[in-house]
Amino acid sequence: MVPGGSDPPAGIDGHLSVVLGRQVWVSLYVSRARAVRKPLLQVIDAAGRTCAFAKLGVDPFTRALVRAEGEAVRILSLHEWDTLRMPTVLHAGRWHGHELLVQGAFSRGVAPRENSPELRRAMREVACVHGIVSAPLGISSYWEHVLGRIAALPGGEYQPLILRLAAAIERIGGRTDLAFGSSHGDWAPWNMTTTGGQLLAWDWEKFETDVPVGFDAVHFSIQGAVVLSGTAPAAAFAAALRNAEQLLAGLSSRSDAGELVVLLYGLHIALRYIEDGELSAGAGRMSRLATWLPDLLGMAQGR
Repeated sequence: MVPGGSDPPAGIDGHLSVVLGRQVWVSLYVSRARAVRKPLLQVIDAAGRTCAFAKLGVDPFTRALVRAEGEAVRILSLHEWDTLRMPTVLHAGRWHGHELLVQGAFSRGVAPRENSPELRRAMREVACVHGIVSAPLGISSYWEHVLGRIAALPGGEYQPLILRLAAAIERIGGRTDLAFGSSHGDWAPWNMTTTGGQLLAWDWEKFETDVPVGFDAVHFSIQGAVVLSGTAPAAAFAAALRNAEQLLAGLSSRSDAGELVVLLYGLHIALRYIEDGELSAGAGRMSRLATWLPDLLGMAQGR
């Protein structure tokens, strides 16, 4: 029952009214077709205020994403942050067999710039949240995991490029000590806002540990350039390689490891698009590997 004793209306709005303890209504955001696409619901109360946002996983892949985000936010919310803030989990459960995550809304500020101090501080906090370890890339647990992902690829037109890129990276930096920490996984301007010296970040479904420190900085730079500025992906990678030292400033103790981290990010994100099925989902420009992966391979082989 919803407050007032009336029967809840059928559907997700009724269910949300029950779990939130007040009458609410929802509006549905519809994004372009992607493998990761799922219903995103804006939850509105009787006063017309946005009081929450809800995600609903509707197939095995998106259900796993919603479940992973809920678990990540639950664990990360136990940490004492200085600059970073994240939504509060109001409810995590299932609705008609689908994974449901309800998070509290917060006031929007402004999208951070690449050089904003709040962004840099928050990136450091995320990277360090579960500690930092250093190891030569070629014998790191991260690289072992990457090689396992490559071995598990089903084949296809991009596998030879992936194999050659991994070989070039290992030749360049296999003996280079890298710092490994945590990553938001989709650290992009549209997933965060700054206000009052703090950075509020959402969409934690791709949170990872044991990845090269600096992945979030590279992701922010490349994805922002491609999506917001219309830069060709290959040109965005070339710019990131030129500016690698600046991108990783204050994030890594190795000022000479920036280019290696950019190349590793390119390999990492290409593997993600393949594994997630984004190549055939009509997604954005970055998922069209043919437009940038050969160029990135050439950049790596030229080093």
